[in-house]
Amino acid sequence: MFGKSERRSDYQRTTRPVVAMARTLQRGEVTAQHRHRRAQLIYAANGVLTVEAQDGIWVVPPERAVWIPSGKPHGLQAASRTELHSVYVEPALAAPFPTQCAVLEVTALLRALIGEAVTISSRYAVDSHGARVMALLLECIEVKPISALNLPMPHDPRALQLATYVRNEPSVAVGLAHWQHRVAASQRTLERLFLQETGMSFGRWRQQALLLHALELLAVGTPVKNIATTLGYADVAAFSSMFHQTMGTPPSRYFKSPTLPG
Repeated sequence: MFGKSERRSDYQRTTRPVVAMARTLQRGEVTAQHRHRRAQLIYAANGVLTVEAQDGIWVVPPERAVWIPSGKPHGLQAASRTELHSVYVEPALAAPFPTQCAVLEVTALLRALIGEAVTISSRYAVDSHGARVMALLLECIEVKPISALNLPMPHDPRALQLATYVRNEPSVAVGLAHWQHRVAASQRTLERLFLQETGMSFGRWRQQALLLHALELLAVGTPVKNIATTLGYADVAAFSSMFHQTMGTPPSRYFKSPTLPG
């Protein structure tokens, strides 16, 4: 895209401290777990991405980006056809930013700078328009993690197995009693593990998993009524209420909002 390489490896050893690339992911396309030397800011110019690392899952809708520290293993999945913009930052310049993955707000200025950055050659001159764009872009990254778009993952094998079940079959109607025998742990043990390892009760964690799955379904145009049914809600109103309370806007309006809440 833009006459530039779409191989992430080509952006790791360049002499320029900040470089950017763009490529298109098709709906359902998966990028396997990988890591790279530079830190990365991932932005979906359109569409919705899910970023998965060992310690959590992040959903990246429009007006948001996810920060990936250098060396952090992660994978991507496109919930819809997505134009992926990646900004790669030298580790020395990434020191002020989070050491864990985080979803960040993208202001109008940062969005414009990212859009310009992906068109600039990775061999831009030191004293040039490209250099000034990259420097301002880095300055405009504000570290204000948005927890509503993050699903922390437990590490204990039993809790992780349960978390995987819930991610694969998310339903508000299915509780710990349904899963405890499949993971060989009591409800009390599982509640304790989730609270210790994710900072959330299992019920709160499950709601977060439902919310992120709802965002993925909304991204591909699934009707709100169908999403409510898929997630086990008795009626649309109950689902819409949960979504609105968490995200600050009804699900039917989320992707139509000029500035997304959350």
